[in-house]
Parts: sequence; structure tokens; C-alpha cells
Amino acid sequence: MAKKYKGWKNPPPVAAVYGSEGFLRRRMVRLAIKEAIAAKRQIEYVDGKDPDAFEDAMSSTTLFAEPQLLVITNIDDIDPFAIEAHSKEGDNTVALLLVHEGDPKKKSEELIEFVPKPYRFSYAKPPPYKAGDVSAKFLISEAKKRGLEVGPDLADALVSKVGTDLGMLSFELLKVEALLAARGDGPVVTAAHIKDTMVMTGEVDISSVVDAVGRASVPRLLKAMDDVKRNSSRDPTLLTVAWLSKKAMTWLHASTLLQQGAGEDEGASRTGTPPYVYKSFIIPVARRWQTSRLTTLVKRISAAESAVKSGRVAPWTQLECGLVASCRSVRSGR
Repeated sequence: MAKKYKGWKNPPPVAAVYGSEGFLRRRMVRLAIKEAIAAKRQIEYVDGKDPDAFEDAMSSTTLFAEPQLLVITNIDDIDPFAIEAHSKEGDNTVALLLVHEGDPKKKSEELIEFVPKPYRFSYAKPPPYKAGDVSAKFLISEAKKRGLEVGPDLADALVSKVGTDLGMLSFELLKVEALLAARGDGPVVTAAHIKDTMVMTGEVDISSVVDAVGRASVPRLLKAMDDVKRNSSRDPTLLTVAWLSKKAMTWLHASTLLQQGAGEDEGASRTGTPPYVYKSFIIPVARRWQTSRLTTLVKRISAAESAVKSGRVAPWTQLECGLVASCRSVRSGR
């Protein structure tokens, strides 16, 4: 049955992503949504706790023949007979993505049985005695995806230092990748590289730069950037860009979703952000900056990154000028 389906651009009528490992689970959901959008599928979100939401969503799809991906959460409350019928029908014009936060229980297991095995994406946290080994293997695998090489001993050492949270380990690799790109090193990651990224992020407070940009506060920004530059033993441009670009893209995504009329809960799900964080810290910035200014901000950050990698003079000054100009545009309403 599953042989005629390919990836998330042509998924089966029912697919499932579940498990207690939140980082991998959320990443797979984001991938599914990204590829479905690329295939021009409409994305709809359904909360299984709402007794009418699923029925209304399925009823509306019969009226419009456009390909859709329904992302369904709280699946324990979904009628299994409806899922079974949709799966057996075999029509994937409307594909259902069942998302279960945690390991499946009896009800969710029953629903997952209707999913072709290649489309059952399970991400369970390992038992504590295996967590270190699993995290180290994840680190090595993630490094390969980024074109880097991390040896087993170094992976074990980093896990011992940072912990077994996969999201944190992925972020550590992002910092190392930025450092190697700035120096022109790689692809082999050494203990010295890891030490340098930890020293750099420990000796400077780049989060204060991100906060100042989010507030569009020029005085805060200038002070934060002066502090970063003064306390850095090396050029901090690329590391600062790594922090800023990730956050700026999240703000831009949220702003775009607001324009499309997406609610806060839907936005949190689509950006892979905890709802409280999304509502309290992402939405206010997205509304303050708006899409057009955030697009310009992302371009200016990217330009500073290119300046570093192409060996131009004074990339830090270019980054600072670009950020100041963007913040002033927000304050002036231009």
C-alpha cells in the first residue's frame, strides 16, 4: 500500500508522528509541513479535543478538491472509525498527520494501526542508562548532516558537558559550524573548537543583542554590541549572526502566519515553539516589526554573514550598521 507514496509531497491518507522525544518529533512535523507546502498542499490544523473540529475539517475537504494536509493533535479524542474509513478509502488528496506528544497509549495505538508502517515516525526517549550513548550517536549523525566530523570520544565529552537534551546538542553544533566557517576550518571538529565556542558564548552575552533587536531599541543594541565586541577574544560577527538569524527567521515566520490569519496556538505548532514562549516572546516582536521590516532584517544579517565568509573588511561594523538601520525603521514606522 505504501509503495505508491513518496515522502511528504505525496503522503498516504494517514501518517503519524509520535513519541516522548520532543525535539525529533517537532522536527519531523516541521519537515512534513514544509514539504507539503512545497507540493502546494493546503495546511490545516485540527485539535482533537474539539469534538466538532475534525468533523468540520473533513466535511469541508469534500467540498474543495485541493490537496490538503490536516495536522491533528490530541489524537486520543479522535473517532478511530473515521480514521479507519479514511485510510481504507485510499484517497490521499486529504492527508491526515496524526501528532501525539508522548508515547502512544491504547487509543492512540489503535489509530496508528491504520498508518502504513513507513509512515509511522516514532521518537521515544531512551531509558536513562542509554541516554548518553544515544545522544552521542545523535551528535555524530547531526554533524555529518552539516558536513562536519565529530569523533566518538569528543561526542561523549560534549554530552557529558551539555547533557542529553538533543535540542541543546543541535544548538552546540550550530555554534561550532559558525565558528569553523568564520575561521575557514573543518570539517573535523576538535576539542579546541568546542572549547572556543563555549568560551565565546560564556564570555559574551549575545542574547542581549537579540533582545535589543527584538525591542527595536537602538540604545540597548549599541550597548549590547559594544559589550560583545569588547569581551570577545575573536571576531564575534559570525557567532552573533548565527544567534540572530535563527531568531529573526522565527519572527518572520510568525509575522507571515499572523498575516495569513493563523491563531497563536496554530502559530506555535507551525514554528515548533512552546505556546507560552510563542505568545509571550515571539508574537510581540512579530507584531512590532511586521513582515516587510523583518524581511529586510534577515537580508541585512545574511549580508553580514557573507561579508565574513568572503573576507571583506569590517563585517562587524556592517552588521552593526544594518541592525541599527532596521531598528530605526521600526521606531520611525517607515
